[in-house]
Amino acid sequence: MGEQFHILSGMKDMGAFDATSLENTIVAMIDGPVSGFVLVAESDGEVVGMTAGILFPLYFNLSLKGCQELFWYCKPDSRKGAGRLLLDELEAEASRRGADVFMTAALAGLRDGAIARVYERRGYRPVENTFIRKLS
Repeated sequence: MGEQFHILSGMKDMGAFDATSLENTIVAMIDGPVSGFVLVAESDGEVVGMTAGILFPLYFNLSLKGCQELFWYCKPDSRKGAGRLLLDELEAEASRRGADVFMTAALAGLRDGAIARVYERRGYRPVENTFIRKLS
């Protein structure tokens, strides 16, 4: 699923997907120096979705903690049920870990309008667009 998310994310031209790097990142978030968490959704014993959040102090007020969704992916046939449940749990876990603010994103060109409506119904508002460029 990590590789499928990488393909859909628009990041494949920034660098090749490396499964070991994803594994090391997840381990660092669970047991290591990165303050974060990983969640999965299962159906009949099969993992059908995954998401992760990274926690950090907010630059403009270090007494506040932010949480940013790192990735959120569900297999296509599980998106409507598992996707919503993963987002519910992602927000809840961020709150349990002390986050004051939660930030998430929508992949450009991938159901932008539908995802925006989901977020807006949940009380989110857009604050910026992210642009990316490969430097080397």
